[in-house]
Amino acid sequence: MNTIDAHITRLDGHINRLDARINELEASLSPFIRIGNQIRLLRAQGVIVRTKAITKKVVRLVMTRLVRLVGSHPRIKGLMINIAKKTGLYNRFQRYRRVAKSPTNLTGLKVDSHEEIDQALKDLPAEVRQSFKELNAEIKKQERQ
Repeated sequence: MNTIDAHITRLDGHINRLDARINELEASLSPFIRIGNQIRLLRAQGVIVRTKAITKKVVRLVMTRLVRLVGSHPRIKGLMINIAKKTGLYNRFQRYRRVAKSPTNLTGLKVDSHEEIDQALKDLPAEVRQSFKELNAEIKKQERQ
């Protein structure tokens, strides 16, 4: 029985070494696999489509790096905003603007404690308070029915 266990242990070690070698080979072949996939796609889709696809990838990479750079340097960000305003592109960039989160956290409040809710609502805009009051009145009206 001990010889069988020793043999199984030796085979497990051998399998683990083979798995590690297979992983090394796959890692070394991965650039060639990517190139092969691109050649296959080039044959299937054509030069123009693949050129557009690689251009999109490069532009996306450059833009993400540029956005990260601009986001971390306020002076560059201000310069880019001024350029966008002067060229008329500022309105297009407005949809990518970050919106600050609300400073009030209502998740930990109990629904029964109206004083806590009223205190939290004081920090919010008047439209939000009005909407909350309307919703609250509607909920109470439905509860009575």
